[in-house]
Amino acid sequence: MKKKIGIAVLIIGIIAIMIIYNLNKDRSGEGGFGGGKAQEVEVTALQRDDLFSSILITGTVLESNKLEVISSTPLQIEEVLVEVGDQVTTGQALFVVDMTDLEAELKQAMLNYEIQTLQLEKLRGLSSTSTATSGEIALELSRLSVSTAEKYLEEQHVNLERSRILFSEGFISEEEFKTMKKAVEEAENQLATSKLNLKRAEDDLSALLESNHQANQSTQIDVTIQVKNLESLEMNITTLENQIKEISDLTYAIGDGIVTEVHISEGEQSPTFAPMLTLMDMNKMKVAANVREYDIKDIILGQKVIITGDAISQSASIEGEVSFIAPKAVQALVNGKEATTVPIEITITKDMNQLKPGYTADCEITTSYKEQVLVASYDMFRDDRDNNKLAYVVTENGIVEERIVVLGITADFDAEVLEGLEEGELVINNPSLSLKDGMKVKVINDLEKEGM
Repeated sequence: MKKKIGIAVLIIGIIAIMIIYNLNKDRSGEGGFGGGKAQEVEVTALQRDDLFSSILITGTVLESNKLEVISSTPLQIEEVLVEVGDQVTTGQALFVVDMTDLEAELKQAMLNYEIQTLQLEKLRGLSSTSTATSGEIALELSRLSVSTAEKYLEEQHVNLERSRILFSEGFISEEEFKTMKKAVEEAENQLATSKLNLKRAEDDLSALLESNHQANQSTQIDVTIQVKNLESLEMNITTLENQIKEISDLTYAIGDGIVTEVHISEGEQSPTFAPMLTLMDMNKMKVAANVREYDIKDIILGQKVIITGDAISQSASIEGEVSFIAPKAVQALVNGKEATTVPIEITITKDMNQLKPGYTADCEITTSYKEQVLVASYDMFRDDRDNNKLAYVVTENGIVEERIVVLGITADFDAEVLEGLEEGELVINNPSLSLKDGMKVKVINDLEKEGM
């Protein structure tokens, strides 16, 4: 019995020794029982490089500057001078409009204005002062007649007193004295008649002046009406002149571009409040796109963009920059699914001659860029339970060191190393779950051949 117990203890001891030896093998990478080999790994020497992170979105090419020729009134088209595809320059004639009716209407309005101006001068020249002047002359004559009658009566009184003295002294007869008295009476009657005529002349002049005042009032009203007529004609002339100028301006290109649409024909009327022609400035194009709300936080104005697409030559180098970010999110289809997005616009800055409006464009927006930073590939890391990034460095003596790494900006396959690794260190690619800190490993890739 004791012999069996001893054998059992011996077996247990041997097993314990084997377990301890194999644990040391796992730790050092050296063989345990049976002479195990060190784990083989491939490594990369960390180097510095330029690194940028980007977001890839899909958008549509649009014209930035589309010029539409639109009229608010129907125009009679006499001749169309351009067609779709023509290159035009600022000030170039696009079409000819028949403005015969408008020009005739303007000419008639200007003629009416001249006629009405002459009529106004005539009204202002009208005056009834001649009738009033004749009344004033009659009044003045009446006053003169009264004055003359007064003087004559005064003379007759003097003569009568002289005759009275001569009659008393017997130098003249009674008959002669009575004749003098009669002359005074006649002078008084003449003065009374002159005064009546003066009163009549004054009344007549007052009546004439009142009549003149009323006539002048009527004439002034006519003058005012005529002035208003002239103002109305002037407004009509200005409106016609402006209308002719606006139509004339429409017939010339207001910018350089290519004719993309023509909706008018010779001999027909133009559409109203709709484009007659459309010009597109091929030197100014943009891409409209929608960015998912998850990515929009990394988008800012001025970021550089590389543009590619199925219809774009692979040798083309089309560049742009973010020029607009909408202040409001919208629902839009992204990769066939509805999502919350923010509309943006990208202005093309290079090689836009490779694009046409309506193209689908793949836009790679550079969200960050750093020069000569320490760069590590994503396949060098694995995550621990706390989501820390772990990397495994092989030392000069082939021992593994486990490091916690802090990353900076990230790209599609690489990331910036901020902490945890140094330039030139050998980092294991695709670390297996069996790798442990302090383990012995064997590097199997030729670093010199790979240029590391």
